[in-house]
Amino acid sequence: MGPLPYLFVMAVAVIATAISVPPLRILSRKIGAMAQPGDRTVHAKPTPILGGTALFIGLLVALAVAWRLPEFGPVFDAPGNVLGVIAAATVIWLTG
Repeated sequence: MGPLPYLFVMAVAVIATAISVPPLRILSRKIGAMAQPGDRTVHAKPTPILGGTALFIGLLVALAVAWRLPEFGPVFDAPGNVLGVIAAATVIWLTG
């Protein structure tokens, strides 16, 4: 398999993440999910903290696209590794 399927899935992840950021930024401001400036942070102004959700969405969309591509069939034939990645990413996302 050449690099094109990998580049395609990477592009999908980047686009899905980029599309997710603006609505999540708005949601962060609306619900007050903001990192406030202080002694324990490097933020000079309040900063939205839901960016990890955009990355998580990008990962899930990229995995869904890869799942449908025949080049990635062997990866999804035995789904244990993929489920492990999803489980680990979910724990990381939920714990921040």
